[in-house]
Amino acid sequence: HDFLYALRQGKVSADLNIVSFDLVSRTVVLSRNSGVPIYVADAEGVRVVDQQAQPIGLYARTKPAITEIPIVAGTHIVVVTDGVPEGGLRFGQPLDLLATLTGLLSHDGMNAQTLANGLLDAAIAADHGRPADDMSVLVLSVVPDQSTGGVRRMSVTFPI
Repeated sequence: HDFLYALRQGKVSADLNIVSFDLVSRTVVLSRNSGVPIYVADAEGVRVVDQQAQPIGLYARTKPAITEIPIVAGTHIVVVTDGVPEGGLRFGQPLDLLATLTGLLSHDGMNAQTLANGLLDAAIAADHGRPADDMSVLVLSVVPDQSTGGVRRMSVTFPI
């Protein structure tokens, strides 16, 4: 933040969300500098993490909004860029991201990849196949440990 603010004198902003694990406190830490909420789905349902947060780069000493949630198997954390909830907006039919997410989660065996694909496909479809803005979806799913040896794996795809 300080570098962007100093370099562009507060004339350029950027949204920034960071999702991390704190293995000491056994929590997932959500750090938001964005106007777009983060969605957390668990056994209790889907909740929206949307406390006041400013993008970085505009104002001096901007701090993130921090939320910690317990690391519990079956939890899905969904982070999207503003292009996803704005899908369909120019056609007067904006994507209802919460309803779409809830619908996808109602299917048995939902995993992070399927959930991310479903949300991205819905946002693109809402924009009639021609997104007006960049669209990114990050889904972090906490799954029961089924491995041996404590090996952690991460899957990331990035088309070039």
